[in-house]
Parts: sequence; C-alpha cells; structure tokens
Amino acid sequence: MGFEIENGVLKTYTEEEGVTEVVIPDGVTSIGKGAFYWCEKLKSVTIPASLKYVGRDAFKDCYGLKQ
Repeated sequence: MGFEIENGVLKTYTEEEGVTEVVIPDGVTSIGKGAFYWCEKLKSVTIPASLKYVGRDAFKDCYGLKQ
C-alpha cells in the first residue's frame, strides 16, 4: 500500500491505480493532517482500534469516500 507511517503516525497515503479500499495497519495511532488529501477514487477506509487521533483535513476532497 502507499502508506508513509512514522512512529505510529500515518503521515501520507499515495493513491494507487485501481485501489478503492484501504485498511490502515494495526498500531497506527494517528492520521496526520491531510494524509489522504484528494484521494478521489477511494471509497472505503478501515480504521484500526489503535487509532486515537485524526488530523485536520485528513480526508479532504475524498469525494468518493463512503465509509
């Protein structure tokens, strides 16, 4: 997957051709500011129980995101 994760923080996700669903790995505690910005083809994101914080505009302009 196109994740950049550092010390439990998902800093960025790079959208990949044909991928519409992603599963954030266990152990991620935060999603950084704008991490999924403009991932327009993304429809579903599964978030782990370890997640405690979602940064501002983490999913900004993800118009296809339904769940």
